[in-house]
Amino acid sequence: MEKRTTVLIADGSEDFCAQLSAALQNGGYQVIGTAIDGNSAIEQLKAVLPEVLVLDLMLPKADGLAVLNSLPREKRPRVLLLSALATDYVASAAAAAGADYLMLKPCRAQTVAIRVGEILGAQRSAAKKRQSQEPDIETLVTNVIHEIGVPAHIK
Repeated sequence: MEKRTTVLIADGSEDFCAQLSAALQNGGYQVIGTAIDGNSAIEQLKAVLPEVLVLDLMLPKADGLAVLNSLPREKRPRVLLLSALATDYVASAAAAAGADYLMLKPCRAQTVAIRVGEILGAQRSAAKKRQSQEPDIETLVTNVIHEIGVPAHIK
């Protein structure tokens, strides 16, 4: 059985959480939890760290930036931040706190699910690009031989 990407949803609207959960599950993701306030999101993140966090900026009890700042420095999930408020300050604060993408609300749950896939796709292609930039041993040896040159009697 193929491993599905795990997602935690933190949004103040229970209806939106349910819609987004359904859209993500239909898209092949495993929703491991939902939270309707920031404190609950922080507790769930301590219990199990998802691969993706869909996070509303405006949450009761602790806002989205507080949730972002509670994430561990290493092995952080990819973060899609949702916000009804979009200013330069919000965008720069979200980026500084580690958000991968800022999406304006209101939005459709299916569109959020598509963006999650795009974020993961960008991460995978960056990893592939890093791998392709690291030459294998055969390429390194070939490059050394070309630099040194081959004596005429061997040709």
